[in-house]
Amino acid sequence: MAQAVILESFGKPEVMKLVDMSLSAPGDFDVQVENIAIEVNFIDLLQRSGAHPIKSSSKIPGVSAVGKIVKMGSAVKSYKLGDIVGYTTFDNAGTYCTARNVHNQLLVNIPPEIPIKTMAACFYKGIAAQYLCCRTFIARPEISVLVHVASGGVGGLIAGWCKSMGAQVIGTIGSEEKRKAALASGCDIVINYSEEDWVSKVLKATNNIGVNVVYNGIGGDTFNDSLSCLMPRGTMVLFGNASGDVAQLDMKIVSEKSLFFTRPSITHYKRNRMELLLGFNELSSKIIDGSLKVTPPIEFKLSEAADAHKLLESRQNKALLILVP
Repeated sequence: MAQAVILESFGKPEVMKLVDMSLSAPGDFDVQVENIAIEVNFIDLLQRSGAHPIKSSSKIPGVSAVGKIVKMGSAVKSYKLGDIVGYTTFDNAGTYCTARNVHNQLLVNIPPEIPIKTMAACFYKGIAAQYLCCRTFIARPEISVLVHVASGGVGGLIAGWCKSMGAQVIGTIGSEEKRKAALASGCDIVINYSEEDWVSKVLKATNNIGVNVVYNGIGGDTFNDSLSCLMPRGTMVLFGNASGDVAQLDMKIVSEKSLFFTRPSITHYKRNRMELLLGFNELSSKIIDGSLKVTPPIEFKLSEAADAHKLLESRQNKALLILVP
């Protein structure tokens, strides 16, 4: 008998309940994965609140995990029992559980050099950072990037990735307690956007030229001011909306500097297995060679999923979060 966290309704963290569930045998092309560690992502909060609908019939939130293969379908040839694998279900959710069946095309083998819980903590976020830094906009030497909330989560991984590619990295934080974490992520300059005139500081750091790209996971609260930080023909990458949606795109600012704007989604950048493997292999290589730093995660029991969500919502966590069945 497996267990899973289900959404009894949409709302606050307390709507999540741990229940027993039956698990069928895997289909021909599926494997059954016994989860070892489950990544906690901001998208999980949106699934819980109803802001990001779960596309499957499952009431189980969560989009990524790392575990061990315990059963296999008859047509699965690329894996064996006991393999440690990571997977993401993207919008279909369903990872907040002790075990589940997963199509083999969604799996990747976890390199033995990377601790399982470390990999689980950054699996989905790290693959997102890869496409944002290597596909949506290509980080490279002699450019400047502005990363909002560079102290952790996707923002921290973006900061580290861009730094590893030779870019100047300017990161923002929401409180002074996160300055050390942002510097450790790879930022050259850290600005507290809740206390400082961050636009003028960004422009000063770039000799009033502006940055080549803004990575913005905050959304509405920082959007228009971020446009002011871009150089002519700069790129705004809006990859999240933690503070809410952008109310209106100021086309006057966009046209004055011929700016580019994109709202990318991981489901469009990792549509096939080749793209998934490319992203994961690049992520793994950077963790193994030390160019991307991932601190040990904060652990919660699966039954404590509500507490993990409360901590993530508070923005007081100083490390990535995982659930451990």
